[in-house]
Amino acid sequence: KSSLTVHKLSHSDERPFQCPSCPKAFKIKSSLTKHKISHSNERPFKCPICHKAFHIKSSLTVHKLSHSDERPF
Repeated sequence: KSSLTVHKLSHSDERPFQCPSCPKAFKIKSSLTKHKISHSNERPFKCPICHKAFHIKSSLTVHKLSHSDERPF
């Protein structure tokens, strides 16, 4: 889709991409694709320190902070 088409969807309530496993629906297909991983056992993002695994990369990024003295919040 063009950038304009995707942008227009941000102003509507239309959510044409329905998750087949739960009631959630999404405005853009990539959001549905990311969400579908939450219904699987797939956890491709592994912590190199403790080997805990996550569905999404951002969760791993936040988790990695627990191994440091850095406190972003």
